[in-house]
Amino acid sequence: GGGAVEPVPSHSTLPSTGELEPREEARLRLLASVASKDAFHCLRTVRQLGYVVQCGVRSMGAARGLSVLIQSAVASPTELERHIEEWLAEFRATGLEALTDDRLADTAFALSSNLLEPPRSLAQEAAPIWGEIIEQTHRWQREVELATELRAVNKAELIALFDEHFAAAAPSRQKAVSLCYSHPDAEAEGVPCEQ
Repeated sequence: GGGAVEPVPSHSTLPSTGELEPREEARLRLLASVASKDAFHCLRTVRQLGYVVQCGVRSMGAARGLSVLIQSAVASPTELERHIEEWLAEFRATGLEALTDDRLADTAFALSSNLLEPPRSLAQEAAPIWGEIIEQTHRWQREVELATELRAVNKAELIALFDEHFAAAAPSRQKAVSLCYSHPDAEAEGVPCEQ
């Protein structure tokens, strides 16, 4: 629409009253990593919806979930939301189903290796410790636990997570959408616009 830039994050979240257990966190991070490459290819390269296409893990209050963001000058925010939903369905049917054990293992290994990489600065070393202190969780070996769990997650678990929380008809889906309109797009779609 209107030649302006419209960021459109779309979030589906895992209901949670606090932190995720290491296995749940591993499943979510691994799913986000696999989905990220697929989203970029489908939404940016193939559909050419915008220069910025991102998919990753996002926190909203006490919940963590999958976030998809597209910044576009060629489609309205409502069109982008539709494209995201179409991509999610395609990703489940092709991306997850076609995921090979080798690709899953390589992705899990890369994520776990990043977690186990030694800190390069005092700030990097202190940040996770302060997070544990502030949140009063005191899981001092969180990265090690998560790295171990990442390497143990299988394809069936990723599909189950997707089907439970992120598919259009998922029984536990909780979706939050933020649509940002340019003035011309807002007017074209009848969205009130403050000057």
